[in-house]
Amino acid sequence: MKLPGWQLNRDDTYRCVQFLGSTSIYTAEIIKESAKSSWRAIASKFGKNEDEGIKALADEIVNLRGKLQTNTKLQIGLPIPNDYFCTSYMISGAEARIVSIEISLFVTYIPKLLEVIEENELYTRAATGIFLEFDENANLLISWFDNDSLEKRFVRVSI
Repeated sequence: MKLPGWQLNRDDTYRCVQFLGSTSIYTAEIIKESAKSSWRAIASKFGKNEDEGIKALADEIVNLRGKLQTNTKLQIGLPIPNDYFCTSYMISGAEARIVSIEISLFVTYIPKLLEVIEENELYTRAATGIFLEFDENANLLISWFDNDSLEKRFVRVSI
């Protein structure tokens, strides 16, 4: 393949693909480390009063994670709008302290989450469940696909 001022052959294409693969792995690691540092910052801000039950659950989740395949996702949630399409939060932490903070935040937000579900009629309006995320300031981002339009909707709440 010839381009003006360029000459590529099979070896060059292979090196280019190899470089791009290495770059994407490197970028993924940077994002992963950034996420860890964000959770550590949240943990230092909100993790002062740990409940022993939540701490024990977090320890068990971390132990379980070590026994599962690396691509296995662990979630906590509520059976709303139903048992199949539920409200769920994907646990991202690999350390017991971080998982403990994630569970504590989830439990802390349940009353506000239930208010949002009621106000937005999500028992009947959420097409494929309700998805939860925490941002870097420990605000809860609630998202769902609207049953009628299939548009993604968002609500952000804070403690």
